[in-house]
Amino acid sequence: MLPSVSWGFSWRFRIGLHWIRGLFLLRGPVVERLSLQRLLREMERGLDEMERGDGLPRGDSASNRGGSGSATTFAIIVEFFPCKAKLSDGSVQDIDRDTTVRLDVDFADVDPQELEIMKEKAVGNLVERIGESIVWGPEQEVSLQRFDNYNGEYVRIEDGESMVAEIDQQGGWASKQVTFYAELIDLQTHSRVGYVPSKMAA
Repeated sequence: MLPSVSWGFSWRFRIGLHWIRGLFLLRGPVVERLSLQRLLREMERGLDEMERGDGLPRGDSASNRGGSGSATTFAIIVEFFPCKAKLSDGSVQDIDRDTTVRLDVDFADVDPQELEIMKEKAVGNLVERIGESIVWGPEQEVSLQRFDNYNGEYVRIEDGESMVAEIDQQGGWASKQVTFYAELIDLQTHSRVGYVPSKMAA
């Protein structure tokens, strides 16, 4: 938010306007005097609005990049690669290529700074929501991924900073949606996200 205009500045500015008005009303063509009067009126009107606080950008509690106050939801779309869910009872379920999970969350909750601070916990929270629709076993984890256009390959997302970077890359703050990719893989000892249980498997 811009700082408020001090009364001392306002008073000195108005004195200056009156001095300029008096100078040009005494001399100069009529057209120039009229143009200047119109300009001075606009300047005074703008000063009045600044003193009242009107016309100044208000601070927004949401820090979404490029976000608008009219948006209410943000769509997180997760498209799965073909993979297999290895369940604790020994059974196996196929996850088809066209398996998609869509999560519509409150746009105010998609705070880029908060996601970056949460680090791998941000990914874990998303995987937990995915687990409401997709099943996997106790020896598996969800590998959340994005497509790296530079290298032409899919790379894993393991922290909130990478999630925010991908939203930026896709222009998600303006479109109010982002698409991630995922597959079920065997639990990795070096994984930053680690095992997150699927609620579908409970």
